[in-house]
Amino acid sequence: MESKVILKEKNAYESANFLSKIFITSSFTLFRRGYKQGLTVEDLWQACESDLSGRLGDRLEEAWEKELETAKRKGGKPSFSKALISSFWVEYMLCGLLCGLLFIVVWFLSQGRVGMRVRIASCSLMYRKILKLDRNGMSKTEPGQVINLMSNDVNRFDMVTLFLNYIWVMPIVVPVVSYLVWQHVAWATLAALTVIFLQTVLVQAYLSNRQGVLRGKIAKRTDERVKVMSELVNGVQVIKMYAWEKPFEKLVAKLRKMEVNFIMRTSMIKGFSTALSVFTERFILYSAVVAYVVLGGNIRAEITFSLVQYFNLLQLACNIFFPMALAFLAETMVSIKRIEEFLMLEELTPVNAIEYINTKGSITNGSEKAIIEKERPKPTALVLSGVSASWLEDPIVPTLRDITITAMPGEFVGIAGLVGAGKSSLLQVILGELPPTQGKISLGGARISYASQEPWLFVATIRQNILFGLPYDKTRYKK
Repeated sequence: MESKVILKEKNAYESANFLSKIFITSSFTLFRRGYKQGLTVEDLWQACESDLSGRLGDRLEEAWEKELETAKRKGGKPSFSKALISSFWVEYMLCGLLCGLLFIVVWFLSQGRVGMRVRIASCSLMYRKILKLDRNGMSKTEPGQVINLMSNDVNRFDMVTLFLNYIWVMPIVVPVVSYLVWQHVAWATLAALTVIFLQTVLVQAYLSNRQGVLRGKIAKRTDERVKVMSELVNGVQVIKMYAWEKPFEKLVAKLRKMEVNFIMRTSMIKGFSTALSVFTERFILYSAVVAYVVLGGNIRAEITFSLVQYFNLLQLACNIFFPMALAFLAETMVSIKRIEEFLMLEELTPVNAIEYINTKGSITNGSEKAIIEKERPKPTALVLSGVSASWLEDPIVPTLRDITITAMPGEFVGIAGLVGAGKSSLLQVILGELPPTQGKISLGGARISYASQEPWLFVATIRQNILFGLPYDKTRYKK
């Protein structure tokens, strides 16, 4: 839908030269304007062409479709993480190899921008998936889960991209610094390397794994709480009418308490990991000096101060950023798995196919151009012949059984029945939301206009709700 605020100025970053991009001078104009008169939403620039949601969504959707085809061909399970890597790995590695070696500010800015693109592309892909979900797919997810995916889970991409490069930087830094330390204390270097291995590889890897597990549990509890809150908001009139505020308040408080319990445990692990990272640098220095003295070395001030400087180099790469990279990577993998499960939900069967036929049922619609264009009649009757359908894969009794209906053009047909008899399911079959298990449906080339049983509005103007994404035609709109 169109935005209420239209940004007129193009992004200065697109027309900036190489030096301007390095020193970020293109943003000075915006800062100067904000200093003189303050900034409003209208003062902001348009998004860069490479950062547009549609373009990033197309890019990730293409990679995801290739991953689906590859998995189908090999008989395996598609991986959303592989789709992300194939879409964004080149620009992200350039951030680490080039910018990181020259300018730390540009490095963090570039990595953060890649994370932003991954987040936007993922949100765009999930939004498109929501529009394709059929009723079976919708029954396997909840609005609260979707909200959590698009608000909390995707935010992990912004953080992991800031530190992920340190996973391959650390194996480079450690040998270089170890060689320099060897020149001063020789075999005592092995004592320092042992401490680094125990703290970095074993302890931090275990703590990161625990954070990932707890992150999955937190996400499930959050899904439950958001689901309950959504139901409470929708049914608030009934709750107020029967004075059920206290029981539901206790229910929400119980769910929130369970969620906070896991958040507290995660925070304790993060605090312990941070404290261990700060303490390890001193313990490495202590172990190297003690081992050097035990092996018969003569410790001197110049050796001690040199070791302090060398181990300070390891402090950021190995003791701070590397554990953070492992922790965020573990949490991100949990989010990727949750997004992947959502993307694998069942989708709608296209109703614009000429012949959608399987071994059980079929849908025919003459709205698409095909070889049989000349033989296609004008919109005729809506025909259901021996149609059976069910919401469950292996039902004991199908929802619809052997339905045969013929509706001619111009006829006004009403369907009556008891509650739960299948009236809404019949409409869903005609719309293609519920695939038939038996029989055949012919739409006769007609286009379907559907009015939902429950009215709803999206957050926008009245005109936008009426147009629903279509271009504004003044004459037609007035009618």
